[in-house]
Amino acid sequence: MRTRDLLLLPLLLLTSLVPLACRPEQEGTAPAGSKVPPPGTAPPAAAAPASTSPPPSGTAAAIPATPANLEETKDDLNWTAVSPDNQVALIQTGDLRRRCVSECSRTHEKRLLWRAEKCFGTRIDLRFISNDCEKVVVLHQLPRASGIPQQTVVGEVFKRDRRQYVINAGPTIRDWSKVRSGGTTFYWLAGTLGMPGDPPRYSADGQAVELQTVDGTKHSIPLTVTK
Repeated sequence: MRTRDLLLLPLLLLTSLVPLACRPEQEGTAPAGSKVPPPGTAPPAAAAPASTSPPPSGTAAAIPATPANLEETKDDLNWTAVSPDNQVALIQTGDLRRRCVSECSRTHEKRLLWRAEKCFGTRIDLRFISNDCEKVVVLHQLPRASGIPQQTVVGEVFKRDRRQYVINAGPTIRDWSKVRSGGTTFYWLAGTLGMPGDPPRYSADGQAVELQTVDGTKHSIPLTVTK
């Protein structure tokens, strides 16, 4: 064997002993065992991990829509409210154009006290009237939240058909962590729509409407009219 061949032999032996993992891969070649997508196909995106963070404090899970959440119909505008002494009734009737006629009468005497072309509320709302029908209180059981929920109107107080003032959710509810969300609406009244507590009612003397919010706060709305 020639001298040049003897010098090349150790180099060939060293090259054959280099591990495969240390050899550079050829361009465009996937590692052994991997799947190569067809040409022009983007690799699938990795699935986002499921969130394990708890919901914010005071946030309730969305409640499935109930008939109260759906579009109102003509029948939703037809209702009757009776005074504490059962002597007076306020009857509201509506049409498909959402126009209403409301009449307050002494039921046993069949005497009309007043009449107004006005919608005071829908059937899901709670309505209360004074014994002389001079005062009308409407509580919205399932109000539709405004941009700021605390500014949502949850009640209205009328002197006959003229609104005297509104009741906003902010000063009425103290602990908003107790309020349950219904999507675009919310549950704020105790004793209504499955919420625990005492429902709104006339006071024992019939001179006020008593209610309790879901956080236990109690309120009283007078039914007397200041002369």
